Amino acid sequence: MWNLLVFLVVQYSDELGYCYEEWPLQWYMKAYSLGWFIVIGILPLSIMTGLYGSVVYNLWVSGHKPLEVTQESHENGSHRDSCLRSVLASDSHCLFTGYLRVTGKAR
Repeated sequence: MWNLLVFLVVQYSDELGYCYEEWPLQWYMKAYSLGWFIVIGILPLSIMTGLYGSVVYNLWVSGHKPLEVTQESHENGSHRDSCLRSVLASDSHCLFTGYLRVTGKAR
């Protein structure tokens, strides 16, 4: 439904040979872009940060011990840290590049 607004402002130019957006007022375009930034940028990143934060809290901060802690699992803690960092970086990268594609800022 949010994307239907674009259909109202997109025009085709025979001279240019492609479509362009013509917003009635400049602030409409800014409000639309800000809305998309919040919906596909800030909101998912906030949810991801909160959920991953709760995982990090439960794994490292809360002090809850698993039923059985072996020396091998204790030594693999650095592997767990690097896996978590990789997942966070990958998710953030995908969200950010998706935002750039939607807003047209990717060149």
